[in-house]
Amino acid sequence: MDIGSFTRSFTGDQSPTLTNAAMSLKDYRPSVALHAHTSTNLSQHCKDTTIIMFQEILDELRAEHENSELTFPREIMWLGGAPGAGKGTNTPFICKLRGITATPIVMSDLFKTPEMRALINKGYLIDDRAAVKLLFEELLKAEYQEGCVVDGFPRTTGQAEIVRLLNDFMIDHHYRRSTPDACSLARKPVFRIVCLAVNEHVSVFRQVSRGEKAIEENAKIKKGQMSGMLREVRPTDLDVESCRKRYRVYEQETLAALNSLKSAFHYHFIDAGGAVETVQARIEEEMKYQSSLELEPETHSAIRHIPKASSLTNHIRQHLTRRLDEAMATAPEKLKEAVDIIDAEVSPMIRRHAASGKLRMVLSQPPAPEVAGLIIDVLLERGFRPLMWEFPRNVPTRIDLKTGEIICNQVVDWNLEIEWDIPRIRNDKF
Repeated sequence: MDIGSFTRSFTGDQSPTLTNAAMSLKDYRPSVALHAHTSTNLSQHCKDTTIIMFQEILDELRAEHENSELTFPREIMWLGGAPGAGKGTNTPFICKLRGITATPIVMSDLFKTPEMRALINKGYLIDDRAAVKLLFEELLKAEYQEGCVVDGFPRTTGQAEIVRLLNDFMIDHHYRRSTPDACSLARKPVFRIVCLAVNEHVSVFRQVSRGEKAIEENAKIKKGQMSGMLREVRPTDLDVESCRKRYRVYEQETLAALNSLKSAFHYHFIDAGGAVETVQARIEEEMKYQSSLELEPETHSAIRHIPKASSLTNHIRQHLTRRLDEAMATAPEKLKEAVDIIDAEVSPMIRRHAASGKLRMVLSQPPAPEVAGLIIDVLLERGFRPLMWEFPRNVPTRIDLKTGEIICNQVVDWNLEIEWDIPRIRNDKF
């Protein structure tokens, strides 16, 4: 089947959409289970071989780095997904969420030799030893030390075992350190497994669409109809059967490898079928901060009793209205005092600074603490963002003529800072 007839087979003569092409992941997950038992568990012989290979690579790297300490990134996000799942599209978004500034490490970009490119273009996987050595050399670079995303690793169960061994190696170095300076070089690792999942139908459709788009854009660039660099056209994107083969290799090898790490690391399985905005919303939900996973156990134990911001702000509107209603029912005079202060001092200043969206002022008379709290609640209820705090200061009252000492009285000012949203002012040029 040629590319054009395959694409048209989705929706007739109309342009296919992901909504038309996508199937629910409930149709996709069972196939994961079917393959999981075939390759997630390495035999003892394979594990022993992998351990030997891992140690050999570390020894080679130590020799190349003149026996210096091998310092790998503290946080590594191991990103996998079916062909066409959107790894390249979503990796920058994932980096932004995690505050990772280093350029993602894309495994296929590391395989630059003609022999490796030929294997990739045929849809085959690269030898584990070569892949691991190239990856480790990259991970040791200074630019990745604070964290990185690795796109396309692990792809085999042997590579999944390498991820475990690297984690164990980093933990061993972390806990064998005794000085603060040494600990900073071998911090506790944070490994996350991220799997962007689509079913075969969507995967093949996206691969074919990618190939068609690359050919179309390259033709326009060559004719001078658009600017830009020529895009790489993957041979596997030009043949439907090759696309299906890539997906089957992923499902039988890579997906099994990723699933084998579920019990060892924090695992994010994300439905990547659908529009980019929808997928990124799912990613954001999955990537919520896991303090117990990232902090040292002792550190997490010391701070875990402090509530998270999300728990403090849950039902904030309901709590606010309840406080105001209770004040009206039990202490109306205090609520009136708060409103009077706002009417007399705050509102005129807000009107004066309305266009700036921000105001800082000192109240002429310090209110009682409960009244100050009601001032904040009233302003919050009306859509402002207030802050109020006490500021004690010494006011000179007299001088002791005999000693020269300046006698002061302490005065407490109540500072009020308020922000509010303002409409954007257009500055059109005529």
